[in-house]
Amino acid sequence: TSLNSEGFDKDQNYRNFISREFSIITPENALKLTHVQPYESVFNFTEADAVVRFDADHGIQVRGHCFAWYRSIPSWVYKYEQLPDKLHSILVSYIHRTVVHYRKDFPNVIRYWDVVNEAFEDNGTTRMGKLWDKIGATPQDYIEIAFRAAHEADPDLVLFYNDYGSEEINAKSDAIYAYIRSLKAKNVPIHGVGFQMHLHGDRKYDFESIQKNFSRFAKLGLVI
Repeated sequence: TSLNSEGFDKDQNYRNFISREFSIITPENALKLTHVQPYESVFNFTEADAVVRFDADHGIQVRGHCFAWYRSIPSWVYKYEQLPDKLHSILVSYIHRTVVHYRKDFPNVIRYWDVVNEAFEDNGTTRMGKLWDKIGATPQDYIEIAFRAAHEADPDLVLFYNDYGSEEINAKSDAIYAYIRSLKAKNVPIHGVGFQMHLHGDRKYDFESIQKNFSRFAKLGLVI
């Protein structure tokens, strides 16, 4: 489940519910760049640590979420919008500092990370005009950079690409599949793909298509 960490340390009923019902949780926002590095010279893991410490104490695994997203970027980063090399160093530094912090202070609690989140539009094109896509020669270069940085910081992590609206075989899932296959061909350390499953009760789904879609990703050697 996605866990809202705001006020988590003060809401005992919420904490009791989490400890009783779940064996793995994903902090909704606490590990994102806006929360971890709110100012250029400040790394602050206090909010995330409270969640991770609670989960460690209760034997709950944490799924880290997420390093590179087109949202949840603090305002100070945008002053470097026209400096791709600086953006590159900001992203890699954030990934390294975060991974190393949890590897050392909470060993084996966060073994899974959503490295890149929602990098594709519904029509299968890359999200354009966003901050991270200014890194490198193509708008997708930051994806490979992020995966390599996370693996470098901790080679034992299981690293995921994550997205929504790609559960069925469609333009978006086709694009994600083709891109991940290209990453695998270049030996980029990507180990899984996450499907957010934003399903709605009033919509019909093609579950056969979902099954076939998951199967083709699994055949790439990916954890689903």
